[in-house]
Amino acid sequence: MLPKDIDIKIAHLFTNPADQQEVKKLLSGLFTASLNVGAAQLSRSILTLSGGQLKEIQNIIGEKLLGDPRDIIMMAEKKAGNPGHYFIPPFEEIEKKK
Repeated sequence: MLPKDIDIKIAHLFTNPADQQEVKKLLSGLFTASLNVGAAQLSRSILTLSGGQLKEIQNIIGEKLLGDPRDIIMMAEKKAGNPGHYFIPPFEEIEKKK
């Protein structure tokens, strides 16, 4: 089960219910994977990088995760303007600080 803030962000970024389900399925898999970062943190980073594109999420999870997941977090951090939160807090806290 995904954290509430991630569910809300998925609903905001993906209007197609089938796309929403696919994104939830892909991100849910992170919560059972052996990672060197937090699954919620990584999920928030992936959603930020996706730009609302399912193919981008599939690409990140399918190919870019083969390396170090911290690289994905750093890419998302850079895209967000290097705010220094590294997607650890929920989206609602991140949005307040903008």
